Amino acid sequence: MKFYTPNYGNASHDARPQFEMRGNAIYITAHHPGFTPKGAVLPWYENRGGKVYATEHHPEGKSLHPVYEIRGDRVHTTVEHSQHDPLRHSFELRLH
Repeated sequence: MKFYTPNYGNASHDARPQFEMRGNAIYITAHHPGFTPKGAVLPWYENRGGKVYATEHHPEGKSLHPVYEIRGDRVHTTVEHSQHDPLRHSFELRLH
């Protein structure tokens, strides 16, 4: 499952996945602006029943509270996320 940004006026940005979920681990992809080779091997996030937590490998460290919530094929920030916007979703989930 891959995380794509929705098209909010930047068509080129949403054309490539920013994250990829394998099992419950979520890894950064080479298309993410903050990509490092280490991020492709060590998961930045962990999905726990639709609640997404930052791991110790995230640049800002491990989160005690979920920073994202998966609702169907949409991923929303939670109030714990620094860029929380209750009116928009942050990512769309796609199989490819």
